[in-house]
This record gives sequence, C-alpha cells and structure tokens, in this order.
Amino acid sequence: MKKIRWLIGLIECLFLVACGGNLLAPLPTKEIQVAGCIVPVGLVTSLTGGAAGNGIEQSRALEMATDEINAAGGISNCKLQLIVKDDATDPATARALAKTLGEQSSVVAIIGTASTGTALTVAAVTENLRIPFLVPSVSGELVTAIGYRWVFRLAASESMLVGAMFDFIRNLPPALNPRSLAMLYSNTVSNRSTFVAVERETREAGISFVAAELYGFRAKDYRSQLTRVKQGHPDIIFFESSDLDDAIGLMQQSQELDLNPKIYLAITGPFITSAYAKVGEYVIVGSQWTTDVPWRDDKSQNSKTFGNKFSERFSSAAGIRAVSTYTALYVIKAALEQAAAKRTVVWSDVTQVRNTLRTALSEIRLENTLFGPIAFDESGQNAHPVLLTQIIGQDFVIVYPEKFKARAPLLPAPAWQNR
Repeated sequence: MKKIRWLIGLIECLFLVACGGNLLAPLPTKEIQVAGCIVPVGLVTSLTGGAAGNGIEQSRALEMATDEINAAGGISNCKLQLIVKDDATDPATARALAKTLGEQSSVVAIIGTASTGTALTVAAVTENLRIPFLVPSVSGELVTAIGYRWVFRLAASESMLVGAMFDFIRNLPPALNPRSLAMLYSNTVSNRSTFVAVERETREAGISFVAAELYGFRAKDYRSQLTRVKQGHPDIIFFESSDLDDAIGLMQQSQELDLNPKIYLAITGPFITSAYAKVGEYVIVGSQWTTDVPWRDDKSQNSKTFGNKFSERFSSAAGIRAVSTYTALYVIKAALEQAAAKRTVVWSDVTQVRNTLRTALSEIRLENTLFGPIAFDESGQNAHPVLLTQIIGQDFVIVYPEKFKARAPLLPAPAWQNR
C-alpha cells in the first residue's frame, strides 16, 4: 500500500510540474506586514467556467460566514477580511492566483477550490509558500495523498467514499447479494482515480467487474457505452461524473435502453443536486452532508437551520460545498483563537500567523460543527463520516450508516417499466 501511495505521489508530482508547479522553488523572502488588526483569508474558486455553480456556492457560504464572524467580534477581536479570486475553473489560473495571494498579499490561509484539477495546482503553490490551504469539498484522492504538510481537507477522499459504499454492499441481505458490477466514468483526473478505488474494492469484495466504460467529458451521447454495459448484465452500475449534464444524460439514456441493475450507485458531485434528483430516482449516492444529518455547531445551529438561512439569503439551496466551505472558515477561526489562548500571536507578522495556524490545524479537535467532527491526520485528511443517501421521491434520504439512517433503502431498484 505504501508503494502504491508513493507511485501515486510521484505521478502527481510529474503532473504538477507539467502544469507549471515548481515544487523546489525557493521560499519568498519578502515579509508582508498586515496594517492593523486584520486577518485576511483568500478564496480561490470558480465564479466562471465549468465549475462556476460549485464556486458560487462556496463564495456565498464564505460571505455569510465572514459577516457572522465579524458581527460576533471577528477572530480574537481582529476583523476578518475575505479576498475572493475567480480561477475560471482553469488550473493554470488557479495556480497564478494562489501565487499572487501568497506573495503579494497578507492572507493567512487560502480556502478552495471548486474542482480537483484547480485544487492540485493551488496545493503545490501553498506548500511551496508555506500557507495553510483548506480544501472544503473536493474529494480527489491525490489532494492529500502526496504528503503535503500545509494542506487540510475537510471532505472525505474518494477512497473513503468508495470504501463506505462497499461496506454498505457487504452488509446487504443475502437476497440482494450483488455478484457483478459495471462502471461508467468520465475522462477527468478525479473520475479516473475514483475508478481505481472502485476496481480495488470490487476485487476485494469478490465481485466480478464486467465492464469499465470511459466517456468524454460532456459527451452527450453514452448509448454505445451503456449498450456494452447492458450486455454484461451487471447487478450494480456505478456512475461517476464531474458534470451535471453528463450525470443526467447517463440516467436518461439508461432508461431509454431499459437498463435495469439491482443497484445504481454514484458519488456526490452532480449526483447530489436537486436537478439530478428529478431523473435519478432510486440511485444511491455517496454523500457527505444532507439537511437531515444531526450535526450541530457550537452555537447549536443544525443543518436544517443553516440550510434555511442560506436559502433565505441567496434564494438557492445549500449543498455540501456551502456547508463545508462555511465550516472551513470557522475551523480557521477556532484554530487561531485556540493558538492565541496559549501564546502571543503577532497579527502583523504574516509568517508567524501562517506557521501558528498550520500547527493549530494539525492539532485541532472539534466535536461540534455543521460538517461533523473535525480532526486532521498526518496527511491533512479529516476523518469525515460518509453518508449514503438514496433518491426517494426526489429527496436524498440517508440509508447508511446505521448511526444516521432515516430509513431502509428501496432495493432492488424497480425496472423502468414498473416505475
């Protein structure tokens, strides 16, 4: 396993260098001073481009959290300042923005991004410049698999999500006992790494992998891949996509071809949206948050309260990216205030504040947040609980694990002609 992780890290390092990431560049020598008692935090996300929907949700969540924190006295009585940058869902742009924030501004941390590709390039920069980088919702395995010391991810990784889904499969009643699986996934870095995790878990579960079909990003037509999948008669069909149109198209064309496995599975991303729920009845989605999960923050605010507050302010539903990004800013606040209670923090010394924050994040243990307990391991990965939700009546209902389950799953999925 260590050898595999090392190889993944090596491949990713090569990928980052190809994208312009210089892991061996010298640290900046210019000391940036903060004027007054201000704590600036940067957000690099996609306000335009393919992941704009995700990024806008993140920026809104940080806007709301910033207003709340400042209204309550800021961070250790210092005003929180939010600096938002649009990476246009472009890794090179994200890298340049992170570099500019790190070298030419006084940000004590960067939060982001809205996609795996942009997160990877920003992570290389923040590691090089020694700036804490909090990743709220991107689940791409490589973000925390390389061994960075300045990256902290709140969301579960792809392998954690896939592992939870196969734990669920292993605990199904004998009558369902799936023996074969097919997967359709798009040609992106994140989706390919999910395929690796699914292939490994399938093999270890003793399930036959009857088809693995790759399709182009936003391909629109998946009939040839779905036809080959149908020929394998899989008990499980596993969808992976980074694009909502792809996710919807896969389901609509599955209906068109009368594709009827016992179980449809998918992982978060576009599959956890209300738009997908309109076509994805009975699909079981690996998720990380719902408005029904019984998590509360230290102000006793629960998921439903947060969701209502967010939708009232922005006239849009809160999803995982909203709650995880909102929580990320409160994690920074808690970490800095815990550190300030133990030692003197010179807020004008940006290097000291960044170092203090990194140490505090590596030690933090928060039991009560809207995104569940927060504690980062040596790789910067939070042990975030994975939730499996089934789309029932266009609602996402928690069906696993037992601790959070709202009801038993409806399985096997009814054939299309019986719906």
